Amino acid sequence: SRIEGKTFCISRMTTDKEWKDFYFERHQFHTIGAFLDENSCNDLYFGLQGSTKESRRNDDIIPSKILFADIDDVQREEFDDFPPSVLIESSPGRYVGIWYTDFYYSPDVNHQDRR
Repeated sequence: SRIEGKTFCISRMTTDKEWKDFYFERHQFHTIGAFLDENSCNDLYFGLQGSTKESRRNDDIIPSKILFADIDDVQREEFDDFPPSVLIESSPGRYVGIWYTDFYYSPDVNHQDRR
């Protein structure tokens, strides 16, 4: 697996405009599809770094060989020299770039608040 960790977080925007975190362990991955279907009309955010427990604190996040960044305001041509391994249109006209690497990166390298 490219992503290490015990738990993984998906956050959902509530009707009160607050973020609520939902944690999934590896043995629960098969339930994520149903969670996404049930929340398809909600704003969702997912983290690409696993943690040692149900937490998004940097102290609990495990270093990863994946880099990710919102690239909403950037022209994709600007990444010709270092194109993302995966480009996701997260909403109309908005993108997330994901780069698979051979090196481990600390949580500090990736976006801190993951939202």
